[in-house]
Amino acid sequence: MNHHDRGIIKYAPFLMLEHCNMLKELREKEERIHPSHHDEQQYEEWNRIIFKAM
Repeated sequence: MNHHDRGIIKYAPFLMLEHCNMLKELREKEERIHPSHHDEQQYEEWNRIIFKAM
């Protein structure tokens, strides 16, 4: 360690494989509970495209 490193907090998160898997499962569970919502403008655009195709 040289004098330039003083005062700098070096932090590297340490995650075990089990923690990574638990975080992944939590994200997937939240996606199932709260699926991504599309705004009203997106639905109107899709309806316009479908109507035009028909």
